[in-house]
Amino acid sequence: MQTTMKVEQYDEAVKAIREIGILPLSPLFPEYPSLESLTNKADWYTETDRDPWLWRARFPADGVAAYGKFFKKKSILIARELVPAVKSIIGQSASMQQRYADGLVSKTMLDLQALIEVNPGIETRALRKLSGLDATEHKKAYDQAITELQAGMDIVISGVKQRLNDNGDKNGWNSTSFESADHWLTANQIDTNPIDVNEAKRFVHDWLQPICNADALKMFNKLLGLT
Repeated sequence: MQTTMKVEQYDEAVKAIREIGILPLSPLFPEYPSLESLTNKADWYTETDRDPWLWRARFPADGVAAYGKFFKKKSILIARELVPAVKSIIGQSASMQQRYADGLVSKTMLDLQALIEVNPGIETRALRKLSGLDATEHKKAYDQAITELQAGMDIVISGVKQRLNDNGDKNGWNSTSFESADHWLTANQIDTNPIDVNEAKRFVHDWLQPICNADALKMFNKLLGLT
């Protein structure tokens, strides 16, 4: 159910993520917490140490939570304790090469995954250029592939980088960086061994049940097939 917890500092947000387990940045599930609902609206985009928009890049960097558009194309934080289980549920055991051979993923997804694997933390503009997808007409295919790679937890957002001009001054919006999910897990000393899917579903269900109302749990069940 919607918590009355209020978060004002980064350390408090870390504690909240570890308690809640799966935390959307903005409201997504009925009467279920989000980083937006737990924090003060006035603190967002202030570029201070109380700014939750800046925290979102610290969580994955500190190994607190995996970050990406994992559900419904929305930005989600998943506590490190839950990442292996969720990855077992929404990910695929077959390699990207095998899935491509089976016609399950696009050539764009295959190529981007390969580039991200050998360039962990690569920034999105650099990735588009390296992949040859930096032209305007390729943006839709690039964005779709990146979103689908996150939805299957093949990749995660590793952080954000400030855009700078030639003089080193801030210039425009921050841009996203990516790494493979396995690289993030290994770097943060989290077990990458596959988990039995049914066991993973029970683990996630038991974690979320005390936090969710009936409608929120129903949505999680539909998304993850928990029951």
